[in-house]
Amino acid sequence: MLAHRTKMQHIPKQLVQGFEMSIERQSNNEKDWGKIYNNPKVGISFLATGTGNYDIMGTGFGLNCYLLFPLVNTEKFKLKTSWGWGLGWITKKFEPQNNYENNTIGSHINLFAAIKLMGEYYFSPKLAMTFGVSFHHWSNSAFKYPNLGLNLPSANLGFIYKFRDEIPFNKLSKVDKKKLKPREKGELTLISNLGFKAYSVDDNSTYSAYSLELNYARLWSSKWKLSGGVDLIYNTAYAREIEISVDPSKRNNSAFQSGLNLTYHQTIGSISILLGMGAYVIDNTLQNEVFYHKFGSRFLIKDRIIISTVLFTHWARADHMRWGIGYKFKK
Repeated sequence: MLAHRTKMQHIPKQLVQGFEMSIERQSNNEKDWGKIYNNPKVGISFLATGTGNYDIMGTGFGLNCYLLFPLVNTEKFKLKTSWGWGLGWITKKFEPQNNYENNTIGSHINLFAAIKLMGEYYFSPKLAMTFGVSFHHWSNSAFKYPNLGLNLPSANLGFIYKFRDEIPFNKLSKVDKKKLKPREKGELTLISNLGFKAYSVDDNSTYSAYSLELNYARLWSSKWKLSGGVDLIYNTAYAREIEISVDPSKRNNSAFQSGLNLTYHQTIGSISILLGMGAYVIDNTLQNEVFYHKFGSRFLIKDRIIISTVLFTHWARADHMRWGIGYKFKK
């Protein structure tokens, strides 16, 4: 376990042990997104692992969907990376009376993310040695406090035996790439979001956070796009903070915030993985933050309806998880 904060240094006691099981299916080179990304794999993975301190943290479980992308693909050597996220469970959470030493996780259920970089060296077409590094993360996105997050980095070594051959690496020609460019040059989207946030360890009630996003994106290729837009936010956890402030002059402040953002989207067919940064233009809360960040995914249904799951943060500190639905307007 990685003690990424000094207040967590009492928790890690030993190296972790666990197992992971994955089921993967390779792209069949029929859909455009599969051709663009050189036949990646789609997988589901289940992880069960120790946490470095069973008495305080217990056992960690994670279930996630992921995409496995080929980076280097030769006859003898392959380099791949996978990105995925889903749901996790930590068996022992913070309890004020019975488990106060666990200042890392305040809930059993959490978001779970996994990032891997893996190399494969082939002795024959079916037998290979695999090696790499991985990073697993549990966080409840500030739904309950504490929420410092549980991080488990690891180095991996193993062997692979393949019962069937993979679909060969199919590099697109310049003509084929041109055919797969997006038909639209830009898009306008409107997304409404609902999130939930705790206020503090002492007040772990659930407060709602509402937001509205208006964004315009420029589609540079079938792989990525860049968007800019406006965020309108009202967070009732901040309204509660203002309400109970010991400074009477602060009680006329507002929980309303507005900001401008710039966001990068990695597009994979109807799915996009986004990473964005914004700056507050209006902020009368007591947070004294200048910048905010977004990391998440969006799903496009019937080419118009957007389902959004985005983690809203201030640098590496989670503020709340946004669940949204939106619409992509026609040109």
